Amino acid sequence: MRDTFAALVNFVADALSKILAMTEQALKLEEFANALKTTETAASTFSAKVDELTKQHNSALQAINENITSLVNFERSTKPAAQAAEQYGRAASRASVDISKMASAQKEQNKTLEETKRITEEIRTPQEVFADNIAKIDGYLAKGYITLEAYNRATTNMPKI
Repeated sequence: MRDTFAALVNFVADALSKILAMTEQALKLEEFANALKTTETAASTFSAKVDELTKQHNSALQAINENITSLVNFERSTKPAAQAAEQYGRAASRASVDISKMASAQKEQNKTLEETKRITEEIRTPQEVFADNIAKIDGYLAKGYITLEAYNRATTNMPKI
């Protein structure tokens, strides 16, 4: 968009410089006409040049007006996009703050869970330890991770309650 806008501004500047050049040409033609005023040919030539310059001038003015209209329309069309980008930026900023708060809360919750897990492990009864160990080796046997012989050794050698 910036490149399009820059090209449009360059075009308008170019048109303005041509208007200045045309104005200088009109002045030169006027001096020429004054010098040749006495002859009909000079008047006719002057009139033709003035008509030509007038057409060029009007054409340049029309181009400038069209460029100005395009610039205004361009500005109008980009305004909603700029507003949307600004709103998105604000929303993203708020979301970032909310995510930081949630991450902090999650860290605290994880600490609490680790602490409760540690306390629960420390206060387990011998029966709970025995039951957990039996459940583990039962699962290993069911999945085929250990043989029946290894299972029997583990249950035989396991401390009894």
